[in-house]
Amino acid sequence: MEAGLKNAVGDFFVIIDVDCEDPPEMIEDFIQIQKTGFDIVYGERVDRSESVFVKNLRKVFYRVTRFVSDEHFFVDMAEFCLITSEVRDALIQDMSSFPFIRAAIGRVGFAFKGVPYKRHPRVAGHSNFNVSRMVTFAIAGILSTSTLPLRGMVYFFPIVILSTILALLSFLGVLSFGDGVDRFFIFVILFYIAIGVMFNSIYLARVYKNGLGRPNAFLVRRKTERQSPK
Repeated sequence: MEAGLKNAVGDFFVIIDVDCEDPPEMIEDFIQIQKTGFDIVYGERVDRSESVFVKNLRKVFYRVTRFVSDEHFFVDMAEFCLITSEVRDALIQDMSSFPFIRAAIGRVGFAFKGVPYKRHPRVAGHSNFNVSRMVTFAIAGILSTSTLPLRGMVYFFPIVILSTILALLSFLGVLSFGDGVDRFFIFVILFYIAIGVMFNSIYLARVYKNGLGRPNAFLVRRKTERQSPK
């Protein structure tokens, strides 16, 4: 998608899966809605042909991401949409090493409208996304849209400081809480340190990869200019 958006030419751009899960006939609806003054017209997936368990996982992901996101995030949207060239130009300015286009579309602003629809069964091929890959993708997406995991360490810092003080007072014999409470204080401190190291390492890795400034995993071998009909 990133390669296509950076190299395609036009006034409007449509992103759609090729297996017809997203109905191509909706593109005409997108065009008509865009004419009423919208820069982004997207398909809002209200249902799809898959297990209840997976559908609920998707709903949880979208709503958790919207809750923790630092910016606007469209619920129940993949990348099935029509956007204007102005939106495209804003999207391709993103230099992230992990492009998360469905979040970037909400971040850039512009007038938008969702069109509810039921996603069709695919007409060919099969999905490479099992539950494990979905979870990995969801976590990576949340990390791309939110700094809450980092800010959360600040929010919980007073609790850790209090636990540290109480544990120290118990160790010095000034106060006595019992072995169970002492172990709880130690658990809080160690858990905070472990989570802090994990999240800081993940975000630092993102910063490092972005700082390298390497192009993402696509190369354009050849461009062909479209000839105007005579």
